[in-house]
Amino acid sequence: MLPACILMRNSSVEPGSLDDLRLWFQHRLHRGGVRFDRSGLSYDGNTPYDLLYYRLQKEAARHWRETYGFEPTPGQLSNAFFKAEFERFRSRHPPFRHWHRKMKCWLNFTLLSWWGHS
Repeated sequence: MLPACILMRNSSVEPGSLDDLRLWFQHRLHRGGVRFDRSGLSYDGNTPYDLLYYRLQKEAARHWRETYGFEPTPGQLSNAFFKAEFERFRSRHPPFRHWHRKMKCWLNFTLLSWWGHS
């Protein structure tokens, strides 16, 4: 099942735009099943994540050329890929504010339990 952020494609996203490219990458990354945090760092560029990156760059360029009549620049492809990867990372990790709020409540509770009762 795809995440809600991918399923609910915003109708305001213009076909062939950079946002559409980012959504395309989000969909493909979800289907790829390879995550950056599961594969180690590589200076050779031959981890499963690296290979997925290269394959998706070529697929996206070909898809855009066949569908929209133009090919995004390598910079646009890379930017859209890593924006999609950032969205995927952010959807799996709670925001810092949530963690900060929980820590603050715990600290208040601890301080009150130590010094709150005379």
